[in-house]
Amino acid sequence: MSRPVIMAASAAPLMMEEVKFWLEIMREHALFIKMGLPADEPGLIKEAEGFYKDFGSLLGRLAKASGEKQFLRLVADSMDVVAEFLRYKRHLLRRMLLCEVSTGIPPMMVDHMAREAEYLLALLGRIKHEAKNHHLSRARENVFWLRIMADHTKLVRGRIDPSERAIIHTVDDFSNEFDDLFLQSNDFYSMLTHPDQLPAPALGKKLKQGQYGVMSHLSPASYDRFIRDVRASVLRLRDFKNALHKMTEDCRVVSILPALLADHIRREADHYLMVLAMMDKGMVGVNGD
Repeated sequence: MSRPVIMAASAAPLMMEEVKFWLEIMREHALFIKMGLPADEPGLIKEAEGFYKDFGSLLGRLAKASGEKQFLRLVADSMDVVAEFLRYKRHLLRRMLLCEVSTGIPPMMVDHMAREAEYLLALLGRIKHEAKNHHLSRARENVFWLRIMADHTKLVRGRIDPSERAIIHTVDDFSNEFDDLFLQSNDFYSMLTHPDQLPAPALGKKLKQGQYGVMSHLSPASYDRFIRDVRASVLRLRDFKNALHKMTEDCRVVSILPALLADHIRREADHYLMVLAMMDKGMVGVNGD
């Protein structure tokens, strides 16, 4: 799983914005799950409502937080809620896969939301335990985000009415494009990720750091080009999501796509573009957690 960005103390406002973004995403997840649950599952519905309220309360506390102590206390409390929400999502997914509950949302969407909760737990854990800069792996970060973007195309595809052929063709093109980018990001992750020390096969000794040109401090031009390609693709996908959101709001598209969900996935694309911008500024390491 990807390791999220952690800021230095001097960048505390940016760190708080990151937490705010993800708490809002989690609150909307609770709403989407509640909307998709059948009426004969009152227990699951009540739990989803509880999580929606909990994340709303955390967002309210975050807006009033002043000082590092209050923020770190909020982070610790948020970790507890997110961990419980993750267990809830995984429990719901297991029941769906066992055909014990039928919902209005596909299992892949529940898994998608669970992976984002895991990402947030990693972010909160690093804020709680490390008050210093952290170099995350660009390769791992792109693997995480490109899978999220690819998921979005498939989740949108399932909510567009079959009569909207032109939109469906566009979504299919994006789906194929981001599947390819996701696979390529996995390939780069495999190629760029190496331990700094490897056992010498013949002598059983440790190699000296950098003896064979380990990639931990290098940024190959091919990978830099890949990131530029990714940014261009994400920009086009973000613009499409933005247009789709507006069409959904104005009832100009035949679909069962809620306007809030369209805006939700557009904001996640914007967030990924922010992460890519941080890569451009050298705020993200090439390799290693």
